[in-house]
Amino acid sequence: MEYRDISYINLLKETLKTIIAIYLPLLVIGLPAIILAIIIIFLPESSTIGSWLDRLLIVFVIPWLSAIRYFYIWRYLKRSKVTLMEAFSTGIKKWFPILILPLIVFAPITFMPIELIAIKPFFILLLLPIIYMGTRLGFYWHTIIIDGVSTVNGIKYSWEVTKGYFGFITRLNLILFGVGFLIIFPFTILTSSVIKTEMVNDWQSVLIQYVFAPIYWSIISVLIYAQLKRIKT
Repeated sequence: MEYRDISYINLLKETLKTIIAIYLPLLVIGLPAIILAIIIIFLPESSTIGSWLDRLLIVFVIPWLSAIRYFYIWRYLKRSKVTLMEAFSTGIKKWFPILILPLIVFAPITFMPIELIAIKPFFILLLLPIIYMGTRLGFYWHTIIIDGVSTVNGIKYSWEVTKGYFGFITRLNLILFGVGFLIIFPFTILTSSVIKTEMVNDWQSVLIQYVFAPIYWSIISVLIYAQLKRIKT
């Protein structure tokens, strides 16, 4: 089986079917991030606490909850019985290997001074390796929480499973991002016309980033991971 045998249409169909089946439990898994994001909204923009909470959310909370979501989706797709309690319990047991990679790789970028990132040439030079490393290490969390491997083996396996598939995964992500945008864009127009408040953009951001998009991308990533595992074995 080669990458050309992976159908974009079938992936999208399977994603939408899975969303309908297990959206609610996946939403529950993401509640800590949603609550934290709402708290940040109500803090002043210049708040130091808000800034640190935002970084905590990006570096630690989101990767941890995403891994728990991957576990739940994988067990569902494999027709194995799974509960929220089991998913969170597995996430708690694996908290260190789940969080060590974002701490080492992504935290330095997250905590980098905004003034430095605002320099366009520097941002472009920074963006390219981020995309490459993000793609090659993107299945690290899947291997850790699904296959139960160690931190080092998780990095090695994610690197190996994506070898030769960087271009394919990038194209696939762009296509599925476009599909997601076409689904979400009408929602943003609708909410802007219905919700008459200065905070409408903040609420739209919370709904898209923490209620809709994570579940959509989590299911897609698990489905791609399953396909790549079949190809590599």
